[in-house]
Amino acid sequence: MEKHSEKNEEMLVSSQGLFQDACAIIEQAQLVAYRAVNEILIKRNWLLGMRIQHEVLNDKRAEYGEQVVKALAAFLTNRYGEGFTKTNLYNYVSFYQY
Repeated sequence: MEKHSEKNEEMLVSSQGLFQDACAIIEQAQLVAYRAVNEILIKRNWLLGMRIQHEVLNDKRAEYGEQVVKALAAFLTNRYGEGFTKTNLYNYVSFYQY
């Protein structure tokens, strides 16, 4: 029985490099994925802000723009879930303007 546990221990020790490399590969891939998602979300928010600014708010009555943004927020929230509130849409406009 001792031989079996010694063999397992030797195998684990010799596999340490593999385990560490596997972790490094996974962590690096996750980091790249998180950065890519963040970049895409930044672009999405900027584009939404641009469209709202140019199509709805630019040279339009404030009341009209408010109603359109409110309706758009309800539509997007219903279709895609949280994150597209009226406040967030106005934040996207501010982000675009900045």
